[in-house]
Amino acid sequence: MNEPRSVSTAMDLAHEVRTAINHILGYATILIDASEEQGMPELVAFFEEIYAGGIDLLGRTQAHASSDDFIDLRALQAELSPLAEHILSEIEDLALPASHREMLQDAEVVANACRRLLSLVQSA
Repeated sequence: MNEPRSVSTAMDLAHEVRTAINHILGYATILIDASEEQGMPELVAFFEEIYAGGIDLLGRTQAHASSDDFIDLRALQAELSPLAEHILSEIEDLALPASHREMLQDAEVVANACRRLLSLVQSA
């Protein structure tokens, strides 16, 4: 009886990993658009790099997924952790003026998604 529970737990973890990555991608897109609207090309490039990192995370996750939506997080941990840590570090080092409160809040969502992703893969 433990096997169905383990499969269910693994599938739940796979879903949570993808959800965290999709948050990174979605909010990076929002931040790219906001940076473009505000005429901040250096931030556009910055958030495009964050988005590219999210795409890399998603690709590596999909490469480790089996046909039944199971992800071997232990095997994936070595690949995802450094990428997620890099994205988190970049976001945490981001210096935006307080007048860009919405962008700061969106960047914090990206940082929280990275923290969640790290928590998931490191507890596997």
